[in-house]
Amino acid sequence: MLTEKNILLTLTYLVGLGELALAVFFWVTNSKNEIRRVMSLFAFSTGSWCVFSAMSSYTSENTLTFFYTNLSYGFAVLALASLVHVVLIYPYPLYKLDFRHLLLYYSLICVFLVSCFVPGLLIEGFAGNDHIVGIITYGPFGVIYNLFLSILYIFALGLLFYRKNKLNGQHKVNANIFLWSIFFGGIPALILDLIIPVFFKGLIPNVLFANIATSIWLIVTTYIVLKK
Repeated sequence: MLTEKNILLTLTYLVGLGELALAVFFWVTNSKNEIRRVMSLFAFSTGSWCVFSAMSSYTSENTLTFFYTNLSYGFAVLALASLVHVVLIYPYPLYKLDFRHLLLYYSLICVFLVSCFVPGLLIEGFAGNDHIVGIITYGPFGVIYNLFLSILYIFALGLLFYRKNKLNGQHKVNANIFLWSIFFGGIPALILDLIIPVFFKGLIPNVLFANIATSIWLIVTTYIVLKK
């Protein structure tokens, strides 16, 4: 039966698989190039977030549901972390990012990744729903997690806004396009995945739409990187 949910699930899977294919493309074409390596991570984590969000959206409350949900939350952290990394090095590194800086940065990210899989820490409960998605009950780490992701997103926006004013010519044009893609691609996810579940408990947001909308920033970023 063709329903709204089935259509959204199909689109989410297609978007996710397309992003995973992009990850492979960036890695095999020139993995020695830093921006392509980071874009590969960005595409992989965003694609995985889409796929696991879809996989957790139509199952009942059980161990597997929690596992898929935790994976989607973990990859969401990695997606935003790699987005910030992309902004830092596009079209050229803003700061000297040596191994120690990157190790410190991604070590902090790993702390939040691990928190996604500690039982009851991030997610306490998951109530299945046949219409669109389940309702998630956050644990004690939920507010910190959502705040951290919001900070990463706002920081990426602010940093790119700052950077575009320092660029000229085609680089500035591309940075402007990149900025708007992050804004329009990220706002649905910020509202549906973070704000509504925290401040409007019990309301079921259409997070599958957020997965699809977020692909905007990856598509546009890919175009800009390939033009570079």
